[in-house]
Amino acid sequence: KTEPPKKPPLQIRGGRVHNLKDLDLTIAHNTMTVVTGVSGSGKSSLAFDIIFAEGQRRFMESMSAYARQFVEQLPRAEVEELTGIAPSVAIEQRVTSGTQKSTVATITEVAQYLRLLYARIGIPYSPVSGQPLVSQTENALFRHLRRILKEKPSQKPMLCSPLVRGRKGHHQPLADWAREQGYSLLRIDGEIVKIKDFTRLNRYSEHDIDLVIDSISEKTPTADLRKLLKTALALGKGSAFLLSRKGSTPIWLSTTRTDPSTGQAYPQLEPKHFSWNSPRGWCTSCRGYGQLFQWMSEQQENDFDLFETVEEGDICPECLGERLNPISRAVKLPLKKGAPISLPQLLKQTPGQLLETLSKLSGDARTQSVIEELRPEIETRMRFMNHVGLGYLSLDRATATLSGGEAQRIRLAAQLGTNLSGVLYVLDEPSIGLHARDNERLIDSLIQLRDRGNTLIV
Repeated sequence: KTEPPKKPPLQIRGGRVHNLKDLDLTIAHNTMTVVTGVSGSGKSSLAFDIIFAEGQRRFMESMSAYARQFVEQLPRAEVEELTGIAPSVAIEQRVTSGTQKSTVATITEVAQYLRLLYARIGIPYSPVSGQPLVSQTENALFRHLRRILKEKPSQKPMLCSPLVRGRKGHHQPLADWAREQGYSLLRIDGEIVKIKDFTRLNRYSEHDIDLVIDSISEKTPTADLRKLLKTALALGKGSAFLLSRKGSTPIWLSTTRTDPSTGQAYPQLEPKHFSWNSPRGWCTSCRGYGQLFQWMSEQQENDFDLFETVEEGDICPECLGERLNPISRAVKLPLKKGAPISLPQLLKQTPGQLLETLSKLSGDARTQSVIEELRPEIETRMRFMNHVGLGYLSLDRATATLSGGEAQRIRLAAQLGTNLSGVLYVLDEPSIGLHARDNERLIDSLIQLRDRGNTLIV
């Protein structure tokens, strides 16, 4: 059996950055190298200004011009020659990462797996009555539709089918199909558009597209109304909605997600419904911040009274700091023992508590297959947090409240969950702020990262 060729080492010749004067250095790959020295000796200049900067810059040069425009371009390091560099990742002691909405869950990327878990196996409850949503026959839905039309006889709402949700593309083929089927109107990102005037959408932006089936009223013949509803539900895969006028809130009709006490239906849930960074999921009052700020009142004139009654940065009175809208907060995971749990409740838990809750999830074979698919990604990150002394942090803890050492180790937990190899990691004093008993655990984790085929410079 032939051994694979050994990876050429990282070689630096003539490094001249800040206090470094014509530095020559060779570092073997797939090792953990510690750079040490007194303050001002050039440790950070070597690790970050030469090795990380050149590793990232050269990797980005292999990307397209379109991709490069979204990433900060680092300047070329002042060095005579540098060979054997690998794509690099810096894990620094920055307290903040991302936006003001960033939490322990988002930085470790656990949030994205939990969003997927709730979208795929979560049980939706009515935010009004608190009862689980139920399936409804088409006949029952038709009777409910007739009642809605009788309550507002003067209106002629449009019956619409949701076709596209949060999907990028210009969507010209969809408009062509609708035109060929004899339809005349589409609702694109909330705006009614005549199909004859349709122009290609921005292909790099996400779009919502609904098909306007027809305008209906109490006077619409029963046979015609049944046919229109059947068509709308078929095209919307079990969902349709009524729209009275521009800007009005849709009245949903669904065969699978209906409040048994009120008859109100709710839309199909997607992972973005559980993200406080998306308009689909965030609380409309605080926009996912969990707090109210005065600048919000300038853009939400209808809710100005709400902002006048609270102080700057008080907890949002609508979501009580849970960041999500009522529909998203009402979706829960079933447990073998105890009450079902919502995503905000789950995020209040620590890593150890989260792992214990995941072990108690109940459901059928399909539910268990989803859990088994997502659980390893979550467990890897949560166990690492416990391993390096961060088991006391709740997942909804804002990153702005973390120390530099805490933030760095949380980002390290995210990297351990990626299973990447061939990467050059540059870490800035990762043991800072750790109790002595946790140092060995941290070193074990770094060795684990190295043994996957990565190079570490500490």
